[in-house]
Amino acid sequence: MLRKNSHRQVLYGAAEVGGEFMSRQVLKPPEWWYWPKDWINEIKARKGWTDKDIAKYLGVSTRTVLYIKKEPWNRSGELILKLLYLRNRTVGISKEESDA
Repeated sequence: MLRKNSHRQVLYGAAEVGGEFMSRQVLKPPEWWYWPKDWINEIKARKGWTDKDIAKYLGVSTRTVLYIKKEPWNRSGELILKLLYLRNRTVGISKEESDA
């Protein structure tokens, strides 16, 4: 049975368990969350590219590049790997060096 204003609690991440509302634990970002942002900044500094150029290379919109910088854990792993590949090519790291 839903109580008055219980829809607000459901929308904000609370669930009714045994007549009491239990809120969800706040998730922390992964330890590597800032790496893609650093990679993008490194590419921009070395190549003189903009977010638009990086978006064109990745085949996504500029907004997606901004989201990759802000919340990379919510983006496709394929995009993160493409970005890492571009960064390694820009810096001059070969595949053999990155595997070592």
